[in-house]
Amino acid sequence: MGPLFSKTEFICREKNEDSSINFSINKNNSKMESIRDNPYPSKIDISKKTSLIFSSGNCVKFLEKLGCKVSPLGTLYSKIFYKSRVDSEIKLTDLNKNSNILVVGSGPLPSTGIFLARKGYNVTCADKDDVAIKYAKKYLSNMKEDLGIIIVKEKGENIDYSKYDAVWIALHVSSKPEILSKALKEIKKGGKIIFRNPRGKLKKLYPNIDISSFNEEHKVTKQSIEQESILIIKDNKSEKYNDKFDKNLCVCDLYCGQEATILGSPNNLTLNALGMRRGKKIRFESKQPFGGPFLVSINGRRIAIDKEIAEMVLVG
Repeated sequence: MGPLFSKTEFICREKNEDSSINFSINKNNSKMESIRDNPYPSKIDISKKTSLIFSSGNCVKFLEKLGCKVSPLGTLYSKIFYKSRVDSEIKLTDLNKNSNILVVGSGPLPSTGIFLARKGYNVTCADKDDVAIKYAKKYLSNMKEDLGIIIVKEKGENIDYSKYDAVWIALHVSSKPEILSKALKEIKKGGKIIFRNPRGKLKKLYPNIDISSFNEEHKVTKQSIEQESILIIKDNKSEKYNDKFDKNLCVCDLYCGQEATILGSPNNLTLNALGMRRGKKIRFESKQPFGGPFLVSINGRRIAIDKEIAEMVLVG
């Protein structure tokens, strides 16, 4: 099982009048180096903290903006890429009619929101991009049917999720761990969160969430174009994941993206050398299946620890 986020790699080459310059960004120190007269372009590795997803993201935005301007094209685009996907996700969630649903990262052509609203749900679409909001509002206003969709400009990290019965998170959303963590804390008990994960080659282009790190009940359904939809249902276990942690909470009880402060750990020289000491901030990244090691971050360094050790590290 790989890290929480798959590494994004692509080629970048910039030509000067008399030579070519290749840029290489080191993900550890973000240092940029230029190499002149090298006929082979370098690879650029983007870490999970870098939110730019260049070629794929721009291509999708272009198609959706074009679909907004040309309604028949937008209708066809939505039907091809979203209708069957949303239908399968609705079956997965089994929501009651008139449920309040939030779509995070709805984009300029809010296809997911449209298909959800047509099923009788109360839908709010959120996006942090001004241009996307403008296009989405215009597209909805030009539709013959009034679906009652609310469009808001807001970052997923800042939304109050307590008033929603279900949350949809788009594939391209770059801050999925933070949004999932906040949504799980705030959504009501029994609330449902659907997020789209890349499969296969798409893992090189989009953030990939390791679902094994969630303690909540979850279901997975494979989609076309190397994607999968994952449903997480907030249960009783989630109630302890709030700003006031249970005093007996250990690293094993955290989930993907969860941050905490170490309250106590075994008196071990190796652990102390790695920074796993009382008062240190720790972030849970992922865990391997079948009781495998747990991956955590401390002081910007990722550390794999055994399950028995993880159970002895108390956090709060």
